[in-house]
Amino acid sequence: THIPFNNFCLLLLIQKLKHLLLWQCNSSVEGTIYKYRAKTLNGSQTVNFSDYAGKAVLFVNVATY
Repeated sequence: THIPFNNFCLLLLIQKLKHLLLWQCNSSVEGTIYKYRAKTLNGSQTVNFSDYAGKAVLFVNVATY
């Protein structure tokens, strides 16, 4: 039987996986992510994480090097 994937299914999946998305930060690290910056993949620009304060951001480690 085929069950269509809709918004209800997505919400149910998020609820089931929510415990995987929440973890405690390392309290020995000072400051926040907003004090850091990173180079773009081609190295042509520097991105200040403080530019994203108050916004939802997903960091993905793509292991480029």
